[in-house]
Amino acid sequence: MRDLQEKDGRFTDTAPVTDAFGGILWGSAGIIVAWESYLQYEDVSLLAEHYDAMKRYTDFLKTHLNPVTGIQSESLLGDWLSPEGYKNDDTILWDAYYAYDLETMQKVASILGKTDDAIHFEQEYTAQAGQRHAQFKQVEAAPLGNLQQVLGKQPCHRQGQLRGAQAQ
Repeated sequence: MRDLQEKDGRFTDTAPVTDAFGGILWGSAGIIVAWESYLQYEDVSLLAEHYDAMKRYTDFLKTHLNPVTGIQSESLLGDWLSPEGYKNDDTILWDAYYAYDLETMQKVASILGKTDDAIHFEQEYTAQAGQRHAQFKQVEAAPLGNLQQVLGKQPCHRQGQLRGAQAQ
């Protein structure tokens, strides 16, 4: 994927063939695969080798945030396998991936001793968390389907609060 990364930082959705689509749900593999490999093998060299490309990808994703709402727009796909039959708002899934990418990059930067970057990613994550909290604090029934299984976490707006934001 790194070899096919676009000049603007976007990872292609598939490799080595690049004529597919998927956006953040596929492109985030450029971050997630290196991170998961590190978790399995504790090989810091993989993180170091891919770090610059991972960082360029998060920079690219930031250019696809709605300037008013902060909603991520770099995707075409969503959770079409939900029990509700593709009734979920896709932007929720895109935002969840973006938050996960930022959180992962904060951890990677910390592991690599890139303190300024770690602080930057933590601030970006906190800003996104605040925007999500403002957007979804009125939601009574969370329309996320299987996001908990996808990311291995309890969806933040179901809990009523986000890391870095106060529940109201």
